[in-house]
Amino acid sequence: SGEPLWSDGVVKLTFKPSRKSVFRMIAMGGYSSISIEARKRREGDWGVTEPSENLYFSTQSGLVLMSAKFFLSEGISINSSLAFTAYDLSVKSDSVGLTATYPSFHASYPEHKIALYNSFRKEISRYISIQAGWTISFNQNGRERKEWEYGFSNSFQETSDRIFFASSNRYLQFNFKIPLSGVSVIAGVHSQYSGLSGKNSLEPRFIIKKIIGSAEVFIGNGLHAQHPLPLYFFERQTKIGYYYSWHNTGGINLPLSSLFSLKIEAYYQYLFDVPVSSSATFYSMLIEGDRLEGITVYSNLENKGKGKNYGIEITAEHSFHNGFYFLSNLSLFDSWYTDYNGKWHRTPFSNNIVFNLLAGKEWQVKNVILSLDIKYNYTGGKRYTPILLDMSRLLGYTYRDWEHPYEKKYPPYSRFDIKAGTKINTSKHTHTLFVTIEN
Repeated sequence: SGEPLWSDGVVKLTFKPSRKSVFRMIAMGGYSSISIEARKRREGDWGVTEPSENLYFSTQSGLVLMSAKFFLSEGISINSSLAFTAYDLSVKSDSVGLTATYPSFHASYPEHKIALYNSFRKEISRYISIQAGWTISFNQNGRERKEWEYGFSNSFQETSDRIFFASSNRYLQFNFKIPLSGVSVIAGVHSQYSGLSGKNSLEPRFIIKKIIGSAEVFIGNGLHAQHPLPLYFFERQTKIGYYYSWHNTGGINLPLSSLFSLKIEAYYQYLFDVPVSSSATFYSMLIEGDRLEGITVYSNLENKGKGKNYGIEITAEHSFHNGFYFLSNLSLFDSWYTDYNGKWHRTPFSNNIVFNLLAGKEWQVKNVILSLDIKYNYTGGKRYTPILLDMSRLLGYTYRDWEHPYEKKYPPYSRFDIKAGTKINTSKHTHTLFVTIEN
């Protein structure tokens, strides 16, 4: 239970009728699924869904992209693309009783989009360039959902809905390199328009890089807007506009040798105008996405919530040399949001620490290669909202203490895997044998 399955395929064609034009076509598709069944669950599955629930989750996606790039003259190019995309998310949830399993809800969320992209780039000099572009898309999003009364297979409510809307994006970007200083600057502005709300956004951004010896120091800042599309399905709350986040980041890329490098990056993200609910005062759009079965949107939403995310990431890498390599990453972070009353709470994603290590060694004896690889992961415990047991017994279903959202944590998750193998090379064949031990 809980093991994902997936498959995908890609086809890419390129045509170059002349030195000044390139045509490409890309087609790709994929499928993935995961199931978590109550009677087959492992310990790590319990934080995902309720203990008496079977959950089946699958996605299908496809893309066809046709693009053309033209080199008009020295330093000037235009790129145009037409894309067709399709995506479908399916979720099935069944309630497991003592003697039988009953359907709870089955849902499908198809998305289709046709988009036209255009961009222009001009090299003004070896130190200055300008780039601009725009995108217009026509979107169809759907929702098909059945919800059953508990214990009744033939009594259900069915919802089917479609929305059509247009959206657009525009951007303008400048690239500067200051001669002999090692300083480069990328600055620009991005704008969005949503046909659902009829509202625009304006988002300035920049990043500055400085070369100091062999190291690169960088600092960046940018405003990013996001449109809460699910609200238009569930409540048709067209008064809800964009919510925003200021991204601030800085760090250093430090090559300590020709084989070993270190990267340190700190970040702070401040979010505002986040939709929160006056009906369910604990709620914020920032807590969505922690459950596989989808989202829960509440009514009476207003753009008055806030949020913040901050942390530091450290990555160390040793390139493959003399049969040895390793890659490690440590992330320390925290994540907060405000409810309708302005009180700060941690989000369900605030598990505070993630550490990954991948390392391996090879030994070659004549035509035989022996290998040993290890993989280790440590993740802080998933947050959850405490259950009020007395109230749950009275009501007959799980009732959580939303006065203290996400104040509890499950135990941390850790996993250590080992892979040992051998490869035998002959003049005509290569034989590979390996054994894995997965925790």
